[in-house]
Amino acid sequence: MGVFWDVRDYINDETAVYMAVGIRNIGKTYSPVRYMRDQILAGHEVLYVRRRAAGELEQGKRNLFAGVEDIEVECVGNVFYKIEHVQATKRDGTIKDEIIKIPCGYAMALSSTKGIRGINCEAVNTVFFDEFTVTNAAGRYLKDEFVIFGEFMETVMRLRNDVKIIMSGNAFNFYNPYTIGWNIKLGKKQTKWLSRDHLISYQLVQGVELQKQRAESISGKLFRGTEYDKAAGQNIFVINNDANVSKKPADAYPVLSVICRGKEFSIWASRQGVYVSNSSRNTTVQTYTIDRNKVSSGTTLLGRKTYAYLYIRNAYLKGALYYESEAIKDAFDEVIRLMTIY
Repeated sequence: MGVFWDVRDYINDETAVYMAVGIRNIGKTYSPVRYMRDQILAGHEVLYVRRRAAGELEQGKRNLFAGVEDIEVECVGNVFYKIEHVQATKRDGTIKDEIIKIPCGYAMALSSTKGIRGINCEAVNTVFFDEFTVTNAAGRYLKDEFVIFGEFMETVMRLRNDVKIIMSGNAFNFYNPYTIGWNIKLGKKQTKWLSRDHLISYQLVQGVELQKQRAESISGKLFRGTEYDKAAGQNIFVINNDANVSKKPADAYPVLSVICRGKEFSIWASRQGVYVSNSSRNTTVQTYTIDRNKVSSGTTLLGRKTYAYLYIRNAYLKGALYYESEAIKDAFDEVIRLMTIY
């Protein structure tokens, strides 16, 4: 790969979903848009997707194809039109320039997927989900987003096997509805993942040369060593890294316990954050379990509306959930996955 990432280098007949997560300005939006251009010019239609309509979709669709060569596209409402300039001869023999607008795609938000049912997607062969990852602690995934996305794609694809789904995002938190839903896992030095049936690929886009250029730029120097630099410039997941491994401070006190697959964890609170320990059960706090079959008089199911679920979820999304050792962190990841924290 050169300085910039190009999805066209990875498109193949077997794979349907192409997920790319990486540093900013590496081509994660521009490259898929160029691929969509190629499909439009070949006579296909495309679908541009964002999470929410207000703000995200409105801003993203506005000038999506600006700067992409060899095509002119404008978006009216939620429909993309390919603009063609032709010359027509009038009755008096004079030549008049005319503009023809040809529908070539659609823009949709996951938060309002009902609108997709009124669209004929038979000609759509490319779906681009831009910014599929939430990149700050204040951001939120939709409730049951993975299920919503599945229903959305079922409507688009029907029984066709020729649709390519491209998903791009920035490195902030490795765990999201899609890595959890598709059970995607990366080792510490692993940058690529491919499902056994080759239908889904996940790539941590490196862009080493661009990282070097950015590091020497003024903006790179301004934020060097910060949490923003780790995600935007170094491709390090802010939440999922060794910085979250720390012994609980002296002011920590137990607030609850969690049991998962026979392993027990104690959750401690302090002014610095929330800490996960494997210390023995504290009888003064409530115990929760992931397994419905383990519910008893002294153990409550860790449901979405429980205090424990919301407490762990909020700490996790804010990057304020710490682990007393890497072993505990690895083990508690199973709790995070089973909770499907969106």
